[in-house]
Amino acid sequence: MIFIDTNYFLRFLLNDIETEYKTAKQVFREAAERNIKLCTSVLVFFELYWVLKSFYKKEKNEIIAILNSVLQMKFIEFDKGPQLEKAIKLFKNQPIELQDAFNIIFAREHSAEDFKTFDKKLHKFFYADIVSDNNIVIGEKQRRYKTKTKKKQKSQRIAC
Repeated sequence: MIFIDTNYFLRFLLNDIETEYKTAKQVFREAAERNIKLCTSVLVFFELYWVLKSFYKKEKNEIIAILNSVLQMKFIEFDKGPQLEKAIKLFKNQPIELQDAFNIIFAREHSAEDFKTFDKKLHKFFYADIVSDNNIVIGEKQRRYKTKTKKKQKSQRIAC
């Protein structure tokens, strides 16, 4: 197993340094032909996102296309690959950052009952029912949370 770092992805995807592009391309080709096995981490994926956004100043739609193409490299074992795919869909269609989308997906898949954050908009996304890739509505989960919170507040007032 060979670990692939962010710069390998960048050189391959951007083809901005010819010699490094060729080296990365050869490694990816060998993996695609099943001669070697490759893996990477969720941290590399988010670093790739950050570099594309911050350093290369890529637009959101372009970043999404690049990240989706990276996840389509089925010859690379991605840590948290299915969650990353879901996070990209949420990020694509909603006004939140990729890392926030990932955290919402991660929390939901781990059956989190609440999402503690000072970001009120992000908190609402955790309680939203994701109806489709393009649609989010505040649904039953948030209603249950509000009811539970009101009951808790009421019992605290009574206890005082």
